[in-house]
Amino acid sequence: MKKFYHHSFFVLWLFFWSCTIHKKELDNPVDQDADYAAPLPSLVFYPKTQEKTMNDSVKVESFIVFKSDSTAPFSGVQVVINYNAAVLALDTLRPGLFITDTNKVNPLFVYNNETPGNIELFAYFLDTVKLDIEGTGHLADIIFQPITTGTAIIEYELENCQVIDHDDHVIEINGERTAEVVIQ
Repeated sequence: MKKFYHHSFFVLWLFFWSCTIHKKELDNPVDQDADYAAPLPSLVFYPKTQEKTMNDSVKVESFIVFKSDSTAPFSGVQVVINYNAAVLALDTLRPGLFITDTNKVNPLFVYNNETPGNIELFAYFLDTVKLDIEGTGHLADIIFQPITTGTAIIEYELENCQVIDHDDHVIEINGERTAEVVIQ
């Protein structure tokens, strides 16, 4: 019996001593408590980093994040995005699930990409019943095609971004999270 306890103790000691706890890096674009979180409300890109090859398309999602206890109803966004046009070329922009709402309302969704490396995106929530949407969510999908190998930073031009309610009152945006794309 004594031998059994020594053997059991050794096995338990070995098990606990050999376990390594790994810190997981989670990348949730709407997690307001994440370690990357900018002052809220913020505009966030997802994923934060990604590696692609020349044959891949690059999808970056745009989100708006409010504090859960202080969301502001809004009906439109104007977002200005800068990216490295020497590495990436804009392919497609699509409205996000949040701006279309659960009723599948088609938003007014237009963009301007006359200057390579700069996107002006305008999205307005249009519904016959509701004037605004409220909460945190997905504004747009931005799809790029690689031009060459290298690293591209995708960022909001925060001073030219606006969120407005149905009476054209501006809701101040306090922060942003950029995205990094490495083309190999």
